[in-house]
Amino acid sequence: MSRTLRRTAALLAAVGLAATACSSGSHHSSTATTFPHSGGTLRLAVVGLSGFDPATIVPTDQADMIAVDLLDQGLTSIDPATERAVPALATKWSSDSSGSGTDARVGTTWTFTLDPHARFSDGSKVTADQVVAALTKVAEQGSSTLAGARLDVVQGYDELVSGKADTLAGLHADGDVVEITTDQPDAELPLLLGSPVYSVTKPGPKPTDKTQGTALAAPLGTGPFEVASDDGTVVKLVRSETSRAQLDEVDLIRVKDAAAAQSAVRNGSADWASVPPAQKTSTTGGSIGYTVQAPLGAEQFFGINLASPTFASPLFRQAIIKAIDRNSLVAKVLPGLHVSSGVVPPGVPGSVPDACGATCTFDRAAARQLLHRAFPGGRIPIVEIDTDADPTNVALAKAVAVNLALVGITVQVKVHSFRDYQRFITSGRQQLFRTGWVGLWPSAGAYLDPLFRSNSLDNTTSFKSAHIDGALTTTAALADAGARATQYQAIQGTIVSDAVVVPIASYTQVLALSSRVRNYAARLDGTFDVDKVEVTG
Repeated sequence: MSRTLRRTAALLAAVGLAATACSSGSHHSSTATTFPHSGGTLRLAVVGLSGFDPATIVPTDQADMIAVDLLDQGLTSIDPATERAVPALATKWSSDSSGSGTDARVGTTWTFTLDPHARFSDGSKVTADQVVAALTKVAEQGSSTLAGARLDVVQGYDELVSGKADTLAGLHADGDVVEITTDQPDAELPLLLGSPVYSVTKPGPKPTDKTQGTALAAPLGTGPFEVASDDGTVVKLVRSETSRAQLDEVDLIRVKDAAAAQSAVRNGSADWASVPPAQKTSTTGGSIGYTVQAPLGAEQFFGINLASPTFASPLFRQAIIKAIDRNSLVAKVLPGLHVSSGVVPPGVPGSVPDACGATCTFDRAAARQLLHRAFPGGRIPIVEIDTDADPTNVALAKAVAVNLALVGITVQVKVHSFRDYQRFITSGRQQLFRTGWVGLWPSAGAYLDPLFRSNSLDNTTSFKSAHIDGALTTTAALADAGARATQYQAIQGTIVSDAVVVPIASYTQVLALSSRVRNYAARLDGTFDVDKVEVTG
């Protein structure tokens, strides 16, 4: 698939190929039926709720992602049990294809058939033209947002973003069908479009004078819930007419921080709170019934800029990786996170437990031997470690510096303001730099393709390999999800063995839930399956 012309601000996501049956991950049915439900109100204590517009939310803002997922939906959704795309606004989809079995390959034209009963919260019909308009609105943002950057797979993206065209050439509406044409075969397009950031909305009423300045304007959504009221403290959502959700209502209760959120669950005024991983909450005391720990599709690592002459020697890069005690670093600086051994987080299809293998084994003696082989004259280059000014990230960079000094590598830690850092790590002047990634869809391809394809502007390590480029293109075309996962595992192994990144940590989501909550199923993007969750009592 084409992954060109993008630079994001978010750094830290077949023959007969079709989906025709509704599942627990979808919100609308193909018939205008009212579904039985158990009722009740789920109360979420959320921090930093900033808006309900899917085109502007940041995928790492859990509160916004959850709110948009409750209010809106796109062509597809993601079933957290399988990490597969399931029907949402579209009841089925298919691609032109060739071959059969695990060798089947998709083409470049996808057709998504809309649910004829899909409605906005004001009762108006969802049309294919509105879907095209919603996706175009996101694409117009270009690389300024992660969601906009990822739509570069669609034909005509570059022309739209550059202003040479007013429309996205690869999007067409025809009756109840949305046709999407990609530059290269992309079997994971339905997965990508399952992200809440590609939900379909239209402008709704503005807050009243009484609540202006406290309440947020909510677009008219297409999801399982709609906004009933917002007094600036609580956003009350009520079940949509054709929703499959078990709940009657969801309250989004604004709180100032994670501690206040946990306190709300403890004192019984809320049922859900996100907990910093380092504060894995006890399941005893107050009304906290239990905690849930689930993978979150985000990674933190240090990139090694291969374009810098400092890192021309692969032996030097290997020495740097072996000199870093990742277990100790994570325990001391990033408590609660999981030590990583790759760039594809656990839980993501195509990830492997020990992708980096022997390359990442902590061994100071081996690091010194590699340094001697790389620089037999003893003139080891000075290494610059680049990081943004976040205190935790600075502490992490300084800890890495200590590790490198212990094997004889002289280090200079350079701290940049957050705004400057976003530009700096794409400047080509970065050396050993702290960064990360979040995937918009549940696949290893959401990490490997943007980070390591030669012509991607998200490729901040300057890794270039015609072999990997070809393998990424071939893998993206495979219709069989299992075959893609297997190929991505091999691709990641090749990349990390070239000593281009220092894996550090995988993020996890820790949630405190009241004993009222049942059947909570977390997704990799921090949202949950709202159709299944229930409350009792």
